[in-house]
Amino acid sequence: MNWIYFFQSESDPSFEILEVKEERARYLREWHRPVEGVTYPAIIEEKGTSRVICESCKDNSYQFRRDATIEEPIPLFPLTLIVGICRPQSLKRVVYGAAAAGISRLFLAPTELGEKSYSLSGELLPSRLERTCMQAMEQTGGAKYPQILKLLNLSEGLSLLNERSSENFRLVATPLTSVTTPSLSTFALPGVLAIGGERGWSESELSLFRGEFFTEVSLGCRIQRVDVAVVLSLGALILK
Repeated sequence: MNWIYFFQSESDPSFEILEVKEERARYLREWHRPVEGVTYPAIIEEKGTSRVICESCKDNSYQFRRDATIEEPIPLFPLTLIVGICRPQSLKRVVYGAAAAGISRLFLAPTELGEKSYSLSGELLPSRLERTCMQAMEQTGGAKYPQILKLLNLSEGLSLLNERSSENFRLVATPLTSVTTPSLSTFALPGVLAIGGERGWSESELSLFRGEFFTEVSLGCRIQRVDVAVVLSLGALILK
């Protein structure tokens, strides 16, 4: 990992002293192996990036002191991503990719065609989602990660969209057809993108999207895994 991520709860009010204990200390020992007297690049939740010196290494805790000013965090892209819940290993990569890309919201929706047991995956537990996002932040240097919601159903997510309808676009990815569909790169943020699970969206789900003014787009002629489709789509929308 490139950075050490600190939660605000691990800091004093001035963000000068940061202390990591117990389970989080075990995580640092496994992934970062801090050494006393060594300076590390650091991220403070929601605040930004800085540098810290490791002042104390104990069996169940690490203490650090901030050694530089806090730089403003990278802002999130105004994009809501709706993804059909997929198999756990792919779901973890979806969450990681969304957090690493820096989008603002991620909705995880059970789908009519998807495997029902996937909605019971441990990867959907709040603690696991937070850990995956944190690891993405430690790789990319971001201090903010998406608001992540596990939906009861697709309709719930669409109703949440209507509470803040300031998008330039609403897009739903569908399999390539003979009908020409617009390229993702032609759309400008803010917006919403929906990508189905491993079996895609059902016809009734596509009807729901159409009723909420979504435009159908194709991700190309190759069939991609859900996590790969997410990364390719975010790249097309964000990297311009």
